[in-house]
Amino acid sequence: MVKISDKIEEELKAIFSGDVPWITIVWDDPVNLMT
Repeated sequence: MVKISDKIEEELKAIFSGDVPWITIVWDDPVNLMT
């Protein structure tokens, strides 16, 4: 399993620090992709 928690933590820190206007996190969702 790929460890992505570190990358998500970095992105969340960037969001809350206000360094970036917005970040869109797209999760792999096979159910929505199939519709």
